[in-house]
Amino acid sequence: MIALIPHIVRKRELTGLDLKGIAAGTDQEVKLTYSPGAQESTPTATAYIATVPASPAPNNAAVTPSSSGAAPGLVFDPVKVPAPVGSQVKLALRAENIADLAIVRVKLQWDPMVLRLETISPGPLLTEEGTVVVPSVDIRNDTGDATIDVNRATGVGKVNGTDPLLQLTFTAMAKGTTTVAVTEASLKTSKQQPIAVQPPSVAVTTR
Repeated sequence: MIALIPHIVRKRELTGLDLKGIAAGTDQEVKLTYSPGAQESTPTATAYIATVPASPAPNNAAVTPSSSGAAPGLVFDPVKVPAPVGSQVKLALRAENIADLAIVRVKLQWDPMVLRLETISPGPLLTEEGTVVVPSVDIRNDTGDATIDVNRATGVGKVNGTDPLLQLTFTAMAKGTTTVAVTEASLKTSKQQPIAVQPPSVAVTTR
């Protein structure tokens, strides 16, 4: 007969204290001391993070443009126009912060019952320091729309800055309020690159 006697085997648990070096003192003084710096410590998350070098900040912060680097745009001048019936209404379509302008195509729209467009011509911005090719102008007062195409002559200096791009002369036909709006503004540089602008509008009130 074989007898089996069960035994409970426990895992031996060792701590840092069990592994410390000790000293028994000298022959004159007997004492028990532990080796310095051997105390068990549990690293904390804070201590671990402190040892990780900080990553350099990415160099992708937005740069605020200076006034000289402002975006190009179009605005009407004046911004509000009151006019008596029968009088002339003169508007300037001014370009702002333009660089190397060479080709212009602008379409306009208004209420033909209130205004009649008499003339539309290139402004000082296009004619300064050079000449322009004879512009192509299509005025349709029956429907209240017009188109003008203007190109700078080849070989003339570049157009830069802020100045009137086009000059418009209307006649106030009847009492009312209408909006003279640019429905298309296609501007290009001498290298045929587009210049992005927002089409503006202006309110005209006749009385």
